[in-house]
Amino acid sequence: MGASLLAAVGLAWGWAQRSVKVHLHWDGAQWQWSGFAVSACTLQQHLDFQTLMLVSLHHPSGPPVWLWLQRSAQALQWLALRRAVVHATSPEQVHRARGVVAASRTATP
Repeated sequence: MGASLLAAVGLAWGWAQRSVKVHLHWDGAQWQWSGFAVSACTLQQHLDFQTLMLVSLHHPSGPPVWLWLQRSAQALQWLALRRAVVHATSPEQVHRARGVVAASRTATP
C-alpha cells in the first residue's frame, strides 16, 4: 500500500513538473486565461496554502478547469496574484462577474 502511494505521488509530481504553462490575467474586472477559446472566465478559490492555491476557472463554453497556482512559477508576481484572487472572489466581485449588480442604500437627510 505504501509503495503504491509513493509511486502515485511520484507520478503526480513528475506530471506537474511537465505541465503546460498558460497565462492567467486579472484586468480589474474579469479573469482571462489563455487556455480557453473564449478567454474571459470567473475564478473561484478553494484552497490557499500561502505559496500554493487551488482554484477553478469557469467559462460558458465548457466544464470548470481546476488549477494549482504556485509561487515558484512567478515568484515576483505572486503577492499581486494572491491579492487579485482574494479581491476577485469577494462576494461583491462574484455578483458583478455573474451580471448581478448589488444595490447599495444611501441615507437621505
